[in-house]
Amino acid sequence: MMGRLIGYELKKSVWTRFFLAVFCLALAANFLLQCGIESYVSYSRIWEQDDPAVQAENPKQSFWEFYRYDRTVTHDLRAQYSFVAGLSPEEEQAALAALEEKYGTGVIEDPNTGISAEGIFDEPGYFGAYTDFTYLSARANLLGWNAEIDAARENVLRAAEALKKQAESDGDAYNIRRNDAVLQLYAAPRPKVTTFLRFAGKNFFGAPTMLFVFLLILVTATVSVAGEHDRQTWLLLHTARNGKGKTLLAKYISGWITAAALTAIFQLDALLALIFQGGGLYADQPAAALHELQLCPFPIKIWQYFLLSTAMQTFAAAVLSTILTTVSACSKTGVIAYMAGALILIGCLLLFYFPPRSEWLTGPLALAEPSRYLSGYYTCDFFGFPVLWAVIDAILWTLLSAGLMLFAQKWYHRERRAI
Repeated sequence: MMGRLIGYELKKSVWTRFFLAVFCLALAANFLLQCGIESYVSYSRIWEQDDPAVQAENPKQSFWEFYRYDRTVTHDLRAQYSFVAGLSPEEEQAALAALEEKYGTGVIEDPNTGISAEGIFDEPGYFGAYTDFTYLSARANLLGWNAEIDAARENVLRAAEALKKQAESDGDAYNIRRNDAVLQLYAAPRPKVTTFLRFAGKNFFGAPTMLFVFLLILVTATVSVAGEHDRQTWLLLHTARNGKGKTLLAKYISGWITAAALTAIFQLDALLALIFQGGGLYADQPAAALHELQLCPFPIKIWQYFLLSTAMQTFAAAVLSTILTTVSACSKTGVIAYMAGALILIGCLLLFYFPPRSEWLTGPLALAEPSRYLSGYYTCDFFGFPVLWAVIDAILWTLLSAGLMLFAQKWYHRERRAI
């Protein structure tokens, strides 16, 4: 019976023309934003301001041609970097010795100083597939990216050692344990960056995509119960044999299913946009290769970060659905539910985009920004032990959601007894 109720609630909430129209528009907008539509708009404006003679020589590229060129360039760069990273130590040493003898030590360390060297751009180079400049530049960039990450981690280790000594002198058990964990995590070997990342500076799987999900949850959850008043089915539900508890629970469960499905669909949409723009996902690269996760204490890869992000964002969406369904259960009409739900969502988003200093006040949507929790060893003092804030927030909002559901059930049954 519960399965039929949940299926019926899902059909009522998402299988409507209005919702499907808003859903399609949001999905298209998410795709365009994630694939970088602003780059094409900027290119179009610059082209239109060019001389007519220049425009005649260089016809304007279409949207598809513009990003096809990006994908081609990215594919070539990834092939170059993968080739360099795949060389054995013996092959690399032999190549460096030969090129150092030909161009000098300075060019090996900084290929840009040798751009005027004779033969550096000739094809074939030492490695037949690439010029010597291409090989040396790719190698220097890989070394530079990894050195930057290592330097940042070394800074963390030095700070942790100093803070641990201070904590020991103060008898601070929490900071002793926390900095012990930091020293252990950041001293462990980490996977190396081995290829070119087209989106290394971009916030992967972050807040922009989830904003569309939150707005769609607002559309569905706020009228899940209050809409029954507008359709004049409220009395029927309250007097039905299975109305006691099951109907309201079915609305909550259908809201969670909707939240999970929307999160998964929009994150897959964002992935497709990244593939469309850059031609790759870099799933096997370490998450530390992404700028916002350079100090991630855990040796996870990008594909693992994507799965973890999706799980955390699904949780945040489910919590928002619970809050808005509770608001709907306590509202007399859909209009009131929409207004109250919109105000609550605005408040949650303000806390989300402008987080307060105290983590306890960040609101239910904080977990929708996973990089906030994974950009360092982000812990809470839990009776002298360091516990990840992501765990604390998940437990806290699970308990608060359960409390809201119990409150809604009591409100629901109070109105049912009044009939």
